[in-house]
Amino acid sequence: MKNALKRGLFVFIAVLLVPVFTLAADPGLMAKGKAIYEQECQSCHLESGKGAGSIPDIRGLSARALAESKCGKVNKKPKEEVEALSAYLVSLK
Repeated sequence: MKNALKRGLFVFIAVLLVPVFTLAADPGLMAKGKAIYEQECQSCHLESGKGAGSIPDIRGLSARALAESKCGKVNKKPKEEVEALSAYLVSLK
């Protein structure tokens, strides 16, 4: 039973991480994400993505987390732009 649980957990984690590594590996997607970040996010979240005070650290956020965020600049963007932004944010971690 413990082995089956460990295998299931491993598969679950792998399924979650594969899209992140796939997005982060595409230099074109990261460049597009960086451009979006510099235009839309950097003024609040700083160059590093760490934010300050009440502005959250967004480094490493997934596309899903970005799409569900409270930030009006991001959650209304097309899926392709959110994925590009996420690819760039993953690179900041």
